[in-house]
Amino acid sequence: MESLQLNTRFAACEQEACWGPHGRFKGKLYTGAGSAASFEYASLADVNLCRFRAKGFFRSEPTGSRHIGRYCGVILQLEQTVYCGCNGQTVTLPPRHWMVIDQGRPATAIGPNGNDSLIVMVPRVRLLEKGDDLGAVTMRPFSGEAGVAKLAWQFIGSVFDEISSLRPQFEAGVVDTICQLVRLAMVESSGEPAMGSQQRVLRERVKACILSHLREPELDADRIATELNCTKRYLHKVFETERVSIGDYIRQLRLDRCRDEILAPEYQDKSITEIAFSWGFNSSSHFSAAFKERFGTAPSLFRKVN
Repeated sequence: MESLQLNTRFAACEQEACWGPHGRFKGKLYTGAGSAASFEYASLADVNLCRFRAKGFFRSEPTGSRHIGRYCGVILQLEQTVYCGCNGQTVTLPPRHWMVIDQGRPATAIGPNGNDSLIVMVPRVRLLEKGDDLGAVTMRPFSGEAGVAKLAWQFIGSVFDEISSLRPQFEAGVVDTICQLVRLAMVESSGEPAMGSQQRVLRERVKACILSHLREPELDADRIATELNCTKRYLHKVFETERVSIGDYIRQLRLDRCRDEILAPEYQDKSITEIAFSWGFNSSSHFSAAFKERFGTAPSLFRKVN
């Protein structure tokens, strides 16, 4: 067999380390005679994606790096069946299934008959809350045929297909949705205290509701409580672990989206007030004050110096 060093960078060339198909590391890919492998890379905000195809037998053996423990990998198996091993545990990952792997414990993958998979590298802090047991959900196949796991499967696949046409200002929102769906699938299938309770499920639903209605000026705790059929008091209680109020969370997301559009070249002809109002603000003076408090400078000056 021939050995191939995985040292291809993602599209973002300024990454301080190399990326292989399983994340920020260097590793080896072994292929059989007549076999071939190819990789397509992309990045969205702080999430990175890779489509890995192999024709014929392959075996990947990551060697790790000092960065690897910061990430989780979400592997979507599109075609063929792959066998993954980690710390003496072997998991079968058939087509239309996906699983989360702990990049602190890189997994070896073997594909006897080839492979076609998507790998999404997500910072751990995006998927886990304090006290979560990552081991409860890693190396555990999720079916892409039903429930939230199916929604995660469909959305991530669609993102990769449409990534070349996504505008930069929408990247953060897309990444938020990926992480929301993966977290919800983990909660839905786990049923273990480590991955959450009814309160955590509701908290994730609150975030998803906020993302869906972020542009609407009337979005507030009352509107969310009505949509999710719970009391406003309970809503605030389940959101306590975020360490910001629901109103502040909404405002911060809106400010982040406004910042992205203010910086985007395709929005240079759009006034700052237009951008602010399109993201639910209804007062230019209030927006300017909030923007300066969050980013340290007025939005007009922010646009000039950036």
